[in-house]
Amino acid sequence: MGKEGNVNCAFSLDHYCKIIENALTAGYSFQGFHQPISSSRNRILYLRHDIDVCLEEALDMANLEAELGVHATYLVLLNSPIYNLFAADSIEIIRQIQAKGHWIGLHIDPILLSNFDASRAEKDILKLMRIYSSKIDIVPVISFHRPTSMFLEKDFNCFISTYSKRFFKEIKYISDSRGI
Repeated sequence: MGKEGNVNCAFSLDHYCKIIENALTAGYSFQGFHQPISSSRNRILYLRHDIDVCLEEALDMANLEAELGVHATYLVLLNSPIYNLFAADSIEIIRQIQAKGHWIGLHIDPILLSNFDASRAEKDILKLMRIYSSKIDIVPVISFHRPTSMFLEKDFNCFISTYSKRFFKEIKYISDSRGI
């Protein structure tokens, strides 16, 4: 552990494996953001991966997690400059991730939404969910890419935000964004 409880991290699959193994040893169970809250478990870990760049590396992580017996929510970036979600090879990788028991949600850049208004954004997101669910089996979970304050600690009616108050403030939130 480093300063203020930060973990010194090599950002390798080996180190990630050790983190997951430590969580399992400590009695954590892994749950999807979309699943009902389990009152029988105190130690719940909501694990998510926002896939900004590389679906192939996400598949490597999904394989490792499956070997360890844990599940995570993988959120695919709709406007990734690196991969096309409607391309056959992308769909195949996503299906392989799902076949390992993981869930797929959407990682949405607010620039795709109308006027940055929260109520209008929800309508836009529902449209996007309908479009993408025609090709990919998705859960109603959204992670905002570089979220503005308008999306932090906000609950929505038709989907679950990983930045809702429940996940962002009421429980401990840890991120490795940008390798920090």
